[in-house]
Amino acid sequence: MRNKETGELFLFEFKWWKDTESATKCATQQIEDYFFQNPTYEGERIAGGYIGILTLNPDSNAGSLKVKRVC
Repeated sequence: MRNKETGELFLFEFKWWKDTESATKCATQQIEDYFFQNPTYEGERIAGGYIGILTLNPDSNAGSLKVKRVC
């Protein structure tokens, strides 16, 4: 994804698992692995990475999205 204001390129990984702790660990590891192995995309430097963890309760209309920069 690209920051509209700065033009910087970022990686994003989203998870929507029941176990949010495992989802956070897995998403963080995926972003870090990809970021450090592939610091560029089509010749452009990747500025960093974010994870998004979506929590939904199927019995209600409530949910939450937590976004965190990991690198």
